[in-house]
Amino acid sequence: MSTQPFARSHRKMQLKSILNHVEPLKSFVYKQVRIIEVDGAPTVIEVDIEPRANGRPICSGCGKKRPQYDRQNVRRWQFVPLWGISVFFVYSMRRVACPACGVKVEQVPKAMNVLDRFHIMKNMNTAIDEVRRTEVAELKRDGFVPILKHSRWCLLKRRENLTEPQAAKLDELLKYNLKSVKAMLLRDDFQQFWTYMRPGWAMKFLDSWCERAKESGLEQMQKVAKSLQHHRRLLANWFHAKGEISSGVVEGFNGKTKLTIRKAYGLRTPEGIKIALFHTLGRLPEPEGTHRFC
Repeated sequence: MSTQPFARSHRKMQLKSILNHVEPLKSFVYKQVRIIEVDGAPTVIEVDIEPRANGRPICSGCGKKRPQYDRQNVRRWQFVPLWGISVFFVYSMRRVACPACGVKVEQVPKAMNVLDRFHIMKNMNTAIDEVRRTEVAELKRDGFVPILKHSRWCLLKRRENLTEPQAAKLDELLKYNLKSVKAMLLRDDFQQFWTYMRPGWAMKFLDSWCERAKESGLEQMQKVAKSLQHHRRLLANWFHAKGEISSGVVEGFNGKTKLTIRKAYGLRTPEGIKIALFHTLGRLPEPEGTHRFC
């Protein structure tokens, strides 16, 4: 009897153990692991992720636990490669019914945010919402019928997630030359940025998009474009790495750094912060204090 199926299953169990050791996901668990091998294509590892039993999703707006509203389509997040093999997390994100923020997508661990793509799109949606609120106020002041009424989610949601009434409302809005629609179309055009394979072409598209955002006359979208250009080199690094490096590890270090700085209190000099980080991240022994706190 062949032992190959057993060996493959055993290898999958080891992969789950490695992931739990390297990147434990709070409130989530690693489920099925699939090693996908297709002729003519590189080997890929897919890992299914599920929330823990009786775990409540966290609102991405206020950061509080809220009841689940529904679940979105299955998505893939690219993680740090293992032994040169690309690793993808597979998960169906939940939406929460938050009394303070409305219906929001849940907050997910940093390891599942590749290149902070989620935060880039979140900033764009925030800008679109600000444009919409300003435009609604202008229409009311000028005595026009507020055609943007009940249009918030039509502009912010993905088109594939729109309900039939929302899709009809969006079709109506596209007939008008509205600032909100212009901002939404700029956001949709930016999705092409993630499809490029070469960093040179990706940066050319980024520069072109930022120019269009600046020429749009929308102050909110101009701020987003300025932020993207400020991080231009970091964005290019992801394409140079061919999408095989996740920002999850970097975000983890950033969180640890911020916590260390808060705990350092009066140590505000660069040298003092550097020493505090060495002790925290390297788990170095700290000098014995003169006082003890019971």
